[in-house]
Amino acid sequence: ALAIAATHRDGASGPVSAPDAPERRWQLRAGTGIHYDSNPTLDPNQPREDAVFVFSAGGRVDLLRRAGALVRLDYDFYQSLHADEQAFDLRSHRFALSASAQLAAAVWVGLQGGYDHHALAGHAYLQEPWVTPFVTVLEPDVGLTQVWYRHSEQDFLGSPFGKTRDGPSDGVGLNQVLYLGNPNRHLQLGYEYGEDTPHRAAGDDWARRWHEGSIGVELPAWFETTVGVGYAYRHDDYSEPNTFDAQKRERADASHLAHAAVTRAVGDHVHVELGYYGTIAGSNIGLFDYHRHIVGLTVQATY
Repeated sequence: ALAIAATHRDGASGPVSAPDAPERRWQLRAGTGIHYDSNPTLDPNQPREDAVFVFSAGGRVDLLRRAGALVRLDYDFYQSLHADEQAFDLRSHRFALSASAQLAAAVWVGLQGGYDHHALAGHAYLQEPWVTPFVTVLEPDVGLTQVWYRHSEQDFLGSPFGKTRDGPSDGVGLNQVLYLGNPNRHLQLGYEYGEDTPHRAAGDDWARRWHEGSIGVELPAWFETTVGVGYAYRHDDYSEPNTFDAQKRERADASHLAHAAVTRAVGDHVHVELGYYGTIAGSNIGLFDYHRHIVGLTVQATY
């Protein structure tokens, strides 16, 4: 939804700044990279580090783009290949259709709908149709505000969850982007509340509510690079006694998530990124404690 908001912000859905060189209605993208992953298995006691090769591809086409309206179709493919922990190779497909319309000079409303499919080690793992309505308020020279709601139906297709965790997932959120002089320098603040509600009693271990607050900043830096850093705190409150715990306590997790990236354009169509992603997850049930740190170099081409 924020990507659609950025399109509105930049004026791509209305008159462009250079009529003799308009933005294309379609885009193709592909990327590859190598990552170091300190704990792909999320093991709380004996993490096994691994090297991971990643590949991505996708594209979009604007089915309708005019002043006051935008309809966009997106597709994204992702594949990770582990050197050792091949049971955690992930392949995903995402299809999304977005439509938005301008209600007033600074107000856009929109609806995104899509379908995600994930496979682990070549075996189907999860499919998830979803829908996200949103409202974006543009604040010239200040930033933008966006409110959104997301509903999905999680359908687990393989181990370890089988049909156990199947059920709806619902979330609402608020994002605030503040320009630090111009849109290329911005601060982003966010809050999200959500619930997972498995259909079956066998999935009670995964029934939860969560709260997440986030902050991030993106700035141009030396040598024509862009630097982005961010932090999020997430609290997961599980509503039922946990069957993995001898004392049958209700599970409560507190997670700290951080990321940092340096990106540089190489020519008109290629970007190189050096990134870090870290998770420190704590729980009142030790089985669910883990630390994970990922450092990666990726190259993406966009045309």
